[in-house]
Amino acid sequence: LGRLFDPMLGRHLPMPPRPGAPTPRPRGGDRVLIVKTLYPLRDPDRWDVVVFVNPTAPHGASRNYIKRLVGLPGETLWLADGDVFTRKSGEVRFTIRRKPEHVQQVVWQTVHDSDAIPTDPDRMSRRWGGPPWEGAPDGAWALEGRAWSTRQVAPSRLTWNHHAIPIDDFNTYNMLLGLQRNFPVSDLRVLAAIEPGDEGLVSRLVLEAGGHRCEFELGAGQATVRMHDEQDPSRSAERSVPMPPMAAHQVVPVEFRHVDQSMSIHLDGDSVVEVTWDWTPAERLRRAHDAGEDADLAALFGRTASPPRLTWHFEGAPVTLHRVRLERDLHYRTDRIRPRAGAHPAPPGQADLVAAGAPAYGTHPEALAHLDEDQFFMLGDNSPLSLDGRLWGAPHPHVAHQVDPAPFVVNRNLLLGKAWVVYFPAPLPLREGGPGIVPDFGRLRFIR
Repeated sequence: LGRLFDPMLGRHLPMPPRPGAPTPRPRGGDRVLIVKTLYPLRDPDRWDVVVFVNPTAPHGASRNYIKRLVGLPGETLWLADGDVFTRKSGEVRFTIRRKPEHVQQVVWQTVHDSDAIPTDPDRMSRRWGGPPWEGAPDGAWALEGRAWSTRQVAPSRLTWNHHAIPIDDFNTYNMLLGLQRNFPVSDLRVLAAIEPGDEGLVSRLVLEAGGHRCEFELGAGQATVRMHDEQDPSRSAERSVPMPPMAAHQVVPVEFRHVDQSMSIHLDGDSVVEVTWDWTPAERLRRAHDAGEDADLAALFGRTASPPRLTWHFEGAPVTLHRVRLERDLHYRTDRIRPRAGAHPAPPGQADLVAAGAPAYGTHPEALAHLDEDQFFMLGDNSPLSLDGRLWGAPHPHVAHQVDPAPFVVNRNLLLGKAWVVYFPAPLPLREGGPGIVPDFGRLRFIR
């Protein structure tokens, strides 16, 4: 129980044991309806959530897996700094694969929400240092209830405190599994409802990460996004569009996105301005680690990049920020193949590729994921400890003999269908500690 904590309050504040407190118990999983008639008629799309026969355990309780499809037949994949890059057969250059909007919306993972605050802060342990946003100059900002506000017109700012809550690939799904290391994540979005106290407000959010500086600016009748490339300023990008000034006491829902080598501003749910850039995975890794053009990419494998820095500047009018949220994108981390009991023999000539300690498939410049015409690459959304296509190793001998001997991939003949809807969510118990009986119908949903 000492490893349990509320991630909205930080990871340095374990929940203290209480006499009579229930022991945490895992619940049964959701029941999913899949469309089995779709893939015989057409190929799966990238980012589909797919149900398939587990190539490493085609029999028994672990027979069916559900993962997100990221690699298509005929492609070579490189997972760099958490994102997916691919090239087709015959191509030289890798291209980043951006998620469609309907997928991107459902894969954001909450890092912090200003609505999640202690009901009685005075009773909190001294180890809780307060919310992760810190106002400056001293006394300029106050957290009033669940809203941040400043009454001054002169320049002021909110800065993210990484010691309070790191911005990395932590996932509450993995809380009890003993993960010792997390990787910084710079694909982020910041959301808030901005309420100016007067006309003339200028808001500028600055994100510094991975060798570039991103600025999202609202004010003076414009919405502007700027990306400054610190290694090659000639590849910087900027775009502005006109917008009505923010009126006094009118609440404006805003969203600032930096994801998949793009940045954008959304107002009231609609994208108003965007820029994109086309770094290769090699460029991405060198920038993320502040390495020169001659840096050995293999030497960067597994290294932890510097954490992103977030600063939100305001001037020109008092302002109140309601429901300030920080969310991160999926992050497919670099890893090494873990020793596993019952691992299957390596295919001929591939012992080094599947050996324990070898780089996870597709994450190392010398272990890129190569897919033949009937092979797909699947990854889990809970990447830090997900047993997915990066880490499977060799297939079961029956699969190797009858379907496909290649490690790490899913052959077309193993696809069962597209996951469509959660029709029976994981059930809740009628009494504390009892078996799950009543479905949590509030979690009925389509799968994206």
